[in-house]
Amino acid sequence: MDPLFEARVNRLVEWAKGNPAPPVSIELIPTERCNLNCKSCWRQGWDKESLEKRYAKEMNDERLLRLIDEAAEIGVKEIAYVGGGEPLIRDVTIELMKRQKAYGMEGDLVTNGTLLTKDVAETLVRIGWDRVKVSIDGPNAEIHDELRGVKGTFKKATTNIKNLSKIKKAYKSSKPRILFNTVVSTINYKLLPEMVRLAARIGVDEILLLPVTIFDESAKDLKLNPEQTLELIKILKNCIK
Repeated sequence: MDPLFEARVNRLVEWAKGNPAPPVSIELIPTERCNLNCKSCWRQGWDKESLEKRYAKEMNDERLLRLIDEAAEIGVKEIAYVGGGEPLIRDVTIELMKRQKAYGMEGDLVTNGTLLTKDVAETLVRIGWDRVKVSIDGPNAEIHDELRGVKGTFKKATTNIKNLSKIKKAYKSSKPRILFNTVVSTINYKLLPEMVRLAARIGVDEILLLPVTIFDESAKDLKLNPEQTLELIKILKNCIK
C-alpha cells in the first residue's frame, strides 16, 4: 500500500475511534502574487489596491519556515504548494521545499512553469522532490498565452519542462514526476488530443484535468455547456487511446 494512502486510512480509523489525529497533508499557499493574468483566476475582478492589502497579510519567511518545523512535529506526511499565486515568486519557497524533504515529507508543487529555471529544476531533482504540476492550458502559444494573459508564457513553460526532463535523465532520477494541470474550457477542450501529444513529446508523465471556476463575468464563456460536456467525454476516450 502507498505510504501516504496508508497514513490517510490510519488517520480516518483514529477519528472513527474518537481520537482526533493530525493532518496527513497540508496545502500551503506561500503567496497570492502572480506574474501572469489568467482568465480563470480568482484575482479577476479585484482592483489593485484590494489585492495589495491582501498581499500584505501574507506570512513572512521566518513564519513559513517555522510552519514546516511544526508540521514535522505533529507528523504531517506531505505538503503541497498550491496556486493562490505563483509559489516560485517567493525565494523562500525553495527553502521551504528543501526543509520539508529533509524531514522526509512528500512534496507537491503547482506552478505556471515560467519560473522553473534550470537551477530550480536541478534543486528539485537533487532533493528528490516528488511532483511538479505545471499549469498548461493549450497545445500551442496562441491558446495557452490567451488563457494565461501574458505572451511568451507557453514557450517559457514548455522549455522549462523540457529542461527539467533532461536534468532528471542526467541524474538518472524518476523524480520529480511531471504533470500538466489543465483547466478545461470552451477554448481548449477540443484540443486535448494535441495536449496529450505535447505532453509525451516534452517529458510529461501525466495530465490532470480541472474544471473552470467562474469568479466573475469575464470568464463565464469559458465554462462548458451540457452538450460540450458530452462531446468532451468522447474526446477523452480518444485521448486515453
